[in-house]
Amino acid sequence: MLGDVASISFVAVAMQPGRPQGFGILPTGALFFGLPGNPVSSAVSFEAFIRPALLALQGRSALHRPILRLTAAEGWSAPPGRRQYLPAAIDRGGPAPWRVRPATAGGSASHLAGGLARAEAYAIVPAGIERVEAGDGVDVMLVS
Repeated sequence: MLGDVASISFVAVAMQPGRPQGFGILPTGALFFGLPGNPVSSAVSFEAFIRPALLALQGRSALHRPILRLTAAEGWSAPPGRRQYLPAAIDRGGPAPWRVRPATAGGSASHLAGGLARAEAYAIVPAGIERVEAGDGVDVMLVS
């Protein structure tokens, strides 16, 4: 199907969701991006890897979405040893500073596609942190 695929690699990336990733160059010279199968994993992987690569190929200098530092409105768990990209909603109401919360009550599982509809950002939690508490500062990548 793909012809001589010797230059395609599949690796496990230390992130959640989106651990399995693929990349390579097809015999025609076309780039190959292999995304994980779950919807949230695919969406996160596109934002983290593919969108910046496509923008770089277009010659753009701004490759990444804006990142804000916001306060967590509530706590959540993060996977040990992996960077977490949690679909998130931003509380913008009232005179209080903006706060971030998970877009779904079910956590960050890669099959919970309903949270993507409510997500306007991804909360990015570094690999060394296993729990975000309400009031913690969190980097938030805006996607809408």
